[in-house]
This record gives sequence, C-alpha cells and structure tokens, in this order.
Amino acid sequence: MSENQDIKPNLFIVGAAKCATTSVYKYLKDHPEIYMSAVKEPKFFSLPYRPVPGTGPGDERVEEYAIKDMDAYMSLFQEASAYPVRGEASVDYLYYHQTAEDIYSFNPRAKILICLRDPIERAYSGYTDHRRSRETLTFHKALAAEESRTSYEFIWQYKKLGLYYESVKRFLDVFGPDQVRIVFFEDIRERLDDTIGGICRFLGVDDAYRIQAVRRFNPSGTPNAFMTRMGRLLPWVKNAMKKIMPKRYARFRSKTLTKEPMAEEDREYLREYYREDIANLSGLLGKDLSHWLR
Repeated sequence: MSENQDIKPNLFIVGAAKCATTSVYKYLKDHPEIYMSAVKEPKFFSLPYRPVPGTGPGDERVEEYAIKDMDAYMSLFQEASAYPVRGEASVDYLYYHQTAEDIYSFNPRAKILICLRDPIERAYSGYTDHRRSRETLTFHKALAAEESRTSYEFIWQYKKLGLYYESVKRFLDVFGPDQVRIVFFEDIRERLDDTIGGICRFLGVDDAYRIQAVRRFNPSGTPNAFMTRMGRLLPWVKNAMKKIMPKRYARFRSKTLTKEPMAEEDREYLREYYREDIANLSGLLGKDLSHWLR
C-alpha cells in the first residue's frame, strides 16, 4: 500500500493549534469531494521531531492515535480513491516546521492550509484548554515554565506556538504561495461560508457547498461548578452521556465552560513578546496584523 498514488493525501492542515483547525477539518470533511482522515491528527510527519512520548502529564495518551509507519499512514486513506482531495490535520506540523520538506518529498503537489489567530488569544486559549485536566500552574507561571517543558508535548508551549513567522515562511518557501493558503480565525468566526468557499476554490472543488449546521468545535475553558461537581460525584453519569450521546454531551459541555479574563500584566508581556514576529509576519503576508497587539 506504500505511497499508492490513488489515495495519497494531497491536503495538509498544518496548524496552528487552537486556531479553528478542528472546525475547518470538520467542515471540509462534510464536503462531498473531500476525504479527511478519520484520525484527525495522525502526526506522521512530525514523528522524527517531537518527543515520543512527551514527559508532560497525560502526554502518553497523545501517542495512542499517532501513526508511526507509512503503511499504517496510507491505510487512513484506503477508502479515499474516489475523492479528488484527501487530507489530514496534524497541527504540530507548523510547530515542527521541518515537516515542510518531508511533506514536500512525499507529495510536492500537496496543498497546505495554515490557520492563524491573534497569538495572545491563542496562547490563553491553549492554556485554558489544558487547565481543564492537565495544567496545574497559573497562566503567568506556565508562561515562565515553558523553557523547562521542552520535553513535553508541543501543546504546552503556549507562547512559543504563536511565533508564526518562521514556520509560515518555511512552508511558503518549500511549497510556494500557490500551494499555501492562510486562513484567519476571525474570518472563520465572522465570514464562515465565504471563508470555506475560498478554501474550496483553493482546493479546486465545488465552492457552492454550504455548511449545513454551524457548530462550535473544541472550545477552550474550564467547566463551571455544576460540571465539576458532577464529574467528581457522579462520574458514571458523565461517562454514560459521553458514550451514549457524544454530540449532545459535547454541545452541553461547551455551554458550561467558563474562562477567566487574562491578567493585563500577562497580556502586556505577550504583546512585547510577539511584537517583532507579528511585524515580520505582516511583511511576509502583505497584511497588516498590528490589531493583534491592541
């Protein structure tokens, strides 16, 4: 099965994490001309670069769905021969930007989607997502702890993940601008149909496709007091709901998530941390992104 041309993936959503990549993956998966792998993040091309497994709390679970050999990777697409677009969405590829050359060697005609978001908000969203179960530090302390967490899974690098310039430049340099499309979080949120339609045109599939149901995927935040008590006192109820009615549970759970506002001290620190990178990215893309610093 190795590198069967009829099923070889030709679309890679490479990141960034917490930038609506799950939403883009899900909406494209519903398109009749697009096949997205059932395993959203096979992480196959990041294997040489990431710690396996990471040493952070819960990092070993991340590897349960990771694909580690070519035959297993290609088997994800064994039902995809009738689809002109076949893709996956491993968001650590942008962080480990050496993957660009590896993906190009695998399929030089592949299309690359990169989702970007205000890096300050992305950092805090990544943190609050982890705070639900794995993160024990405050946001302030977690930012300071990143240098001691380099052997953890990449997602613990809350601030470093927002340094987009070098990673985006690498993919543009390797694949060329005609094969790379940058998608912004605010466009997905505010102009969803137009944004998905633009992606469809980029991929060469029917752009008349319309999303049937707008949903909120993979929201960040921490459970409110009711959900926390239920999880602690009645875990069997929560587990039964997740198993019997996973979509309904996910919708219910997303409505119970809360997020404390970011401390102004941390926001100001991140403004300075990202200032140069945002300026470089603005120049690279020819798009003013200075509003991310407001």
